[in-house]
Amino acid sequence: MCGNARLWQSVFSENVDVVEAMQNAHHGVKFDGGKFSPVMDGPTHVIHKWVARNLLKENS
Repeated sequence: MCGNARLWQSVFSENVDVVEAMQNAHHGVKFDGGKFSPVMDGPTHVIHKWVARNLLKENS
């Protein structure tokens, strides 16, 4: 494995416990699916729009 791959593997391995805990929390009885935040979710909407535009181009 190259140095770059080792670096990213170490970075991502630090997050495994947090991500697994979040996944478990999503199955909790009080979890309602979450909320979009206009401030924090702007980049998510940009990516979704980009994907949608490109899918529409592919299918036209």
